[in-house]
Amino acid sequence: MKIRVIGRYCAELTSNICYSKQPLNTIEEQSMWRSRVCALLLALLVLQCNGTRPSYAHKVRGVLSVGINRDSTFYLCQKCLVQFLGIARTHTLEVRSDIRFLLVEGHSDILRAFVSFCSVPHICTIKAASSLFYDINHFTHAHHQQPQHFYEPDTIEESLFQLAEFEVSTKQVIPFSTNPLYKKHDLSTFIRKQAANVPIFFSKELEKRHIAPGMKSLGEVRERSSSTTFQDQKAIDSSIQCIVIPGMLTFATCRECLAMHSKQFAVRCYFLFHKSRKTSAQLCVLYGKFELTDIVENCNREFCAGMFTWEPQDCQKMDYIFPMHRQMLQAQKTSDTSESELNEARSDENAMDLASLKHIVKTIAFKKIGKPLPKVESSLDAFTYLNTLRMVDPNSYICINITAKQSARWRCIKCVLKSTDGSRLVLLSSLQHSMILTYGNRKAVVCNSCRNIQMLHSPSCADFLQKHVQTIETHEKPSELHLPTTVHAYCIVGYYSPSSKNKCTVCMRNVLSPESKIYAISDVSIMIETQKNEQAFDELFMICHAVKKCARIQQVPHAFCSVHRSQISVDSIQRSLQNGRHIFTEKNTPVGIWPPQTHRFVSKVGKFTSQTKIYPQSELGIGSETLLPYKNIALVYYRHEADGRFDCILCLIEHTEVFFVDSKTASMGGYVWMRQAPSNIFKLCVGKICTSLAYDAHSQQMVRPVGLRQVTRDDIVLDKMMLERKRQRGRRALAR
Repeated sequence: MKIRVIGRYCAELTSNICYSKQPLNTIEEQSMWRSRVCALLLALLVLQCNGTRPSYAHKVRGVLSVGINRDSTFYLCQKCLVQFLGIARTHTLEVRSDIRFLLVEGHSDILRAFVSFCSVPHICTIKAASSLFYDINHFTHAHHQQPQHFYEPDTIEESLFQLAEFEVSTKQVIPFSTNPLYKKHDLSTFIRKQAANVPIFFSKELEKRHIAPGMKSLGEVRERSSSTTFQDQKAIDSSIQCIVIPGMLTFATCRECLAMHSKQFAVRCYFLFHKSRKTSAQLCVLYGKFELTDIVENCNREFCAGMFTWEPQDCQKMDYIFPMHRQMLQAQKTSDTSESELNEARSDENAMDLASLKHIVKTIAFKKIGKPLPKVESSLDAFTYLNTLRMVDPNSYICINITAKQSARWRCIKCVLKSTDGSRLVLLSSLQHSMILTYGNRKAVVCNSCRNIQMLHSPSCADFLQKHVQTIETHEKPSELHLPTTVHAYCIVGYYSPSSKNKCTVCMRNVLSPESKIYAISDVSIMIETQKNEQAFDELFMICHAVKKCARIQQVPHAFCSVHRSQISVDSIQRSLQNGRHIFTEKNTPVGIWPPQTHRFVSKVGKFTSQTKIYPQSELGIGSETLLPYKNIALVYYRHEADGRFDCILCLIEHTEVFFVDSKTASMGGYVWMRQAPSNIFKLCVGKICTSLAYDAHSQQMVRPVGLRQVTRDDIVLDKMMLERKRQRGRRALAR
């Protein structure tokens, strides 16, 4: 109530200024100054509300210098980043002939996740950069543009609430600069004078090839003080829980689901290597707030297929073997927060009840879950406590530290353990270094795939383990700001194989309301607009999410449905593609961020109105939430040649974040919802691949949806297969 009253007061204050008879320049400056003061006041009140205080979870942000293989495209790497790392957002900064620079942001342990899942030949390979840092200033200065601003009287209050929400969200990310610069109103949105050198991940390791293996945590992106000490903690937390997930490829949402069940939204994972990478598993450890049965029920089917648990008394051995790993969670929290923030963070533990948790988990599933993963080939008996840690006698520990090239890591590990029965614990310490925990009287091993093998026998191994540190994967505490609370309708996209079209469509129609509106958006996907029905919504995954029905189901912003229903047609696409003012072709290339910042704004569907209004999003200024001061997604039309639909869409997917694709409405074009990017990035697609891109000035933009998974090649590859089948049938018909 206090927030609403102050919001109305601030709205009246800014409205009086906006419609006075003072010169426009002064009006706008005074309006924006008062708007920001009001928004900050609103933000402070929002932070006092239960469930809306931001989490102090450590986030990592930096640049990946990904090598581009000649025999493959970037889509495999992009798919891995999206599905398996837990990346919150990605920005393509620069594309060269042999390297691509990506600004990525995610949870505290994304680097270990990258090494574990994506640093594999023919998927992602890190290439040494010429510098340890990437100059974001160079990037932003090259793409500055001057925004234009429009106001309507009835948008002031809503704008203040959106601005307040932004102010709250900026506190959730660790800033690179201690003095964030807010732009003046009459300056370009994209000119920044502060230093913005972002670290290039793994650059130090590739520069110094002979680093002592295993002694440094992969997650230590910034230098930590050498005086940091840990208290010797002999007591074992009885809430420790161990969960085994068969298979080496598990979605990032699996670890996120487990973290939501822990006391501090954190989880640490190890590999249980058995014979080969394909037949291995992951061991995830957390300090649970809920019973193991609840965790299995909430995460097993959709997030972590085939998971099973160890007994708590067996799991406690993990804290005896790696005493520093548990204490790293507190170290991460204290190293990156001020004393006042730390006092807040101490109470920032999981206070959700089981019902609230299930709602959170359901939201994560519908926004992020991908296609079901194939079943693991190995027997589950190989990953039981009896066949793993129980076999390791503390008096006969052997730590095997190995060094290998990125492309040879798993061959090296397989060679070292080729004569080992059961599975062994493997820790990935960095891009090139790993550690294997085993036992017995092992002799020196020679493997051509390893650069270096170092064996530490007990008690040296035990001492090494006592000092071993590992970054813990921590996630943000769920906030009401990230969840739709008053949504009255759902917009859902279903993906299916060509042979499962009818099964998927019928299943979703039967589960949802019969009055649901279904739109075909491609040959292998449909969009459904339906009224709110919690029970039916819950049943979608249980009944329809399967390989032979709907391979993927995703909830998207309701604006996607409403815009498609009310505005999208063949004629509207043709008109937009012929609009010379905002068309992007090989000969007509715009300058700066594209689509531009002047736009109609679709309000966030949730606590406020869902009507379409004109709103100057550029007035949010430059804070610490993102280094790049653009964060909107826009409706963009594309045109392609007769055989170029798939290639055009794929190019856009590989160069920016695309959240929705329509390729059915028009024969030679369609539209996407995608994030803004510099025009020189899109120039790589326009010309030979896409004939043109177009943006309607009267079209919509919205703030990038929180937690929404972007589209990958897998979502459209079946569309290409369907297209090829149609062409083959057409050629056969002509041959007759």
